[in-house]
Amino acid sequence: MTKRDPANLVLNVRRDRKQEALQGALLVPWGQLAEGAAAFAEWHMIILWVRVITETAAQLPQIVRSALQSRGPGFLESQSREQVDTLPIWKSLEEWVTVNCFARARAEGWFDALMYYAYKDLRTEQAWTTWERTKADWRQAAPVRWPTLEQWTSEVLATRSLAHPGTEKARAVHALGAVEAPRLNKAVTDLLESRALALWVDAVSEPGQPLHEERSD
Repeated sequence: MTKRDPANLVLNVRRDRKQEALQGALLVPWGQLAEGAAAFAEWHMIILWVRVITETAAQLPQIVRSALQSRGPGFLESQSREQVDTLPIWKSLEEWVTVNCFARARAEGWFDALMYYAYKDLRTEQAWTTWERTKADWRQAAPVRWPTLEQWTSEVLATRSLAHPGTEKARAVHALGAVEAPRLNKAVTDLLESRALALWVDAVSEPGQPLHEERSD
């Protein structure tokens, strides 16, 4: 039996998952998919905030409990009813969010696409980097006060260097400091709309033939 290269296997799996995600993206309007991916990226920041605190604190701090009751009503109650002791609370929150906040995407078959684009969101990379650095700092000394979710979010969004410099995402995160968020968002929206128009024209036109205005007699 020929030995297979593990790196190629991983690459093939990634390609397959990407293709599945892109196929799922065809099942939903782009605006709805983008909104869902952005919402998941925001939840990802919250989950990492819960994770970094609960991995350091001896018990669930009130500041985290209050935020979870506000952002995810029903989650803590479900934890109490089910008495899930085998999973860390942040992992249980991740599963609860997937089931309760993105049920429609799962039911309609475009959740993989939502996840694909959520992990393309630069905030996801910023959040992971902030988590890694905070975790390392707290190993040396726990904070006097736990950061609020708002403070954590501000720190994540202010991150301009990733844990792995030199990558395409690292360069993109660094460039965030050169443009205001509203201007960047508008530029991205305009680019997507122009690209969508170009792809539509390409799809409905014949090679080498000009487009003709539709006539109705």
